[in-house]
Parts: sequence; C-alpha cells; structure tokens
Amino acid sequence: MNDKEIGEIRRHLRRDRSNMTAIYGCFVSEGKEIISKFRLSTGMMPENEAEKYFTLLKKTLSGSVGKNLIDITFRTAQVANSPEHKLLMMTHMYAKGADIAPKDASEKIVIGGQEEVNMEGWQDHPDYMTCGHIHKRQKVWKTDWARYTGSILPMSFAETEYTHGVDLITTDDQGRFNIEQLVYVPQHKLRILPETDEKLTEKQLKKLIAKELRDRGEDGKLTDSFDYVVLKVKLEKVDNDLIKELEGIINSKDAVLCKIQKIVPDIQITTIVGNKNLTSIDDILDRDPLDTLQEAFAIKHKAEMNERQVTMLKELVSGIRNEEKE
Repeated sequence: MNDKEIGEIRRHLRRDRSNMTAIYGCFVSEGKEIISKFRLSTGMMPENEAEKYFTLLKKTLSGSVGKNLIDITFRTAQVANSPEHKLLMMTHMYAKGADIAPKDASEKIVIGGQEEVNMEGWQDHPDYMTCGHIHKRQKVWKTDWARYTGSILPMSFAETEYTHGVDLITTDDQGRFNIEQLVYVPQHKLRILPETDEKLTEKQLKKLIAKELRDRGEDGKLTDSFDYVVLKVKLEKVDNDLIKELEGIINSKDAVLCKIQKIVPDIQITTIVGNKNLTSIDDILDRDPLDTLQEAFAIKHKAEMNERQVTMLKELVSGIRNEEKE
C-alpha cells in the first residue's frame, strides 16, 4: 500500500462514513492471557464513546510506510489454492433449472427478456456460492458448488411442503466447505383444506374442518400455536350464506382464516384462442387483447361469448385503439 491508499482508509474511520457495525476487543493480562472479550455495536454506543474508538483505530495507521507501517507483499498465486484462501460468494438471482413453486410466480422474474442465469460451464467460479431469491432449499442446477439456502420462513401457502431454516457454513482444516441446515419449525402452520382439489360436499367440508383443526383454549381465545388456513371450495354453486357459515366454523377453531378459494371447474378454452403457448414476455405483449378478454370471460362465466358480445368487444377495443392514435 502507499500513502494515498492509507489516507483513504483513515478518512473512512469515522462513525458517519464507516460501514463498521461493531468493534471487537479483549483485555490481556501481564502474562499475555486473555481475561475477557467484548463486542460493542457502533450504532448503539454513545457518540463520544464511538469517536474515541475510531480515534484509536486511526492511530494504528499513523506513521510512514516502511517505518511505522510495514507493507507485506505477496502474489495472489501464492495463496489462491491454499486452504487459507477460499472464495465465498453471496448472490440474489434466478438460476436456470431452479425448482420453484408451480402455483407461485413471485420467484420467477423477467428482466429485459433475460429471465434466468445459466451457471453451467462457469470455469473460474467461487469455491462456494450461496444464493437468495428461490424459497426452496436446493443445489443450483448442474453445479456442486452453489446452493439456494431457501427462505427462513414460509412466504406463501405454496411452500407448505418446504423445509425452512438457515445454512451454517463452516470450513475444515483442508479448506473444504461444510453445509449444515439449521431447521426452523414455524410457530404457526400453514394449512390448506382440503389438501387436494377433490370435490367435497357442504357436509364433507364441515366434517373436514372439525377433524383437522384444533379447538381454541379454555378461554375461547387463540393459542400461541394457532394455524393459518386456506379453505378450498369446489362446488357447482357457492352462495354467500355458505361462505359465512364456513368462515364462522373456522373462526371458532384455533385458526385464522386467510381466504376461501373458490375452485372453478375445468373449462375448455382452446377453441377460443387456439393452442399457442405463451413462453416469453414478448408472447404476452404481442398477443391480441381480444383473445385475452375472451379467455377471461370464459373463465369467469364458465361459458364462451356469443356473437353479439364478441362484436361489442371488437368495437370497444377498436375505439380505444383509435383514441390512442389521435
């Protein structure tokens, strides 16, 4: 290092400029034995106390290079492959081949047409890379050196089957990385009733709720381990009275109802827009809005538009397009 580089470090040894979060130290006896250790948060300590510590740190860089400051030089090649020199990288990305929840699109991102990073064939990769973004713990596709740690907590009901927690990463004497998952068991379970998309009658739904959910405490209040619940209702006709009744049954249990999901019976809509698959953002942008609106109508009303409705829709879309041109 030279004087200019040392001066740059000294200028950042201030509380308002430094990114130091804590100061570690110890007390040593005359016999060179460590009596005690301490850790002080720079953000929590009084301002005058913090200034004293940063002043002491600055003094360690006082003097001139070659006299008070000794520059130890070495080549990167000397330590690049040694056990003491390992590169750990942290990223946040969507890697190609990642296993994501099929019913939760929040993990899949599209930026400028590039939706995933291909990790295959990376020659000068780090020794270990831990990744964020994907909520399911897994190895990155076609690598043995990169892994998604997964989310600490379940972020949606699509993750009820995941094992959540944090990864403890350590190295041994040979510089090899050891990964251990510290599993976290959520205080509140996420429950989906029923677990399948089977069609249950009104009576069967009530019986299922009574069987699967615990009763509340003796005082009639929620316990500390209540469940969060999504109820799936797959009936030809669902009226508001039934919904209110089901809500009341669940709310009488040791559970919090998040939503009641009405399952619409399958409807064949390929005759409306054909069998073209949407595989990219360009497909969505290039799609005729008439196709999208007709498809949405069919899903909502369980029937296709008649000729009169299609004609009215075309006139409406045409009018909007003419206004945009003007």
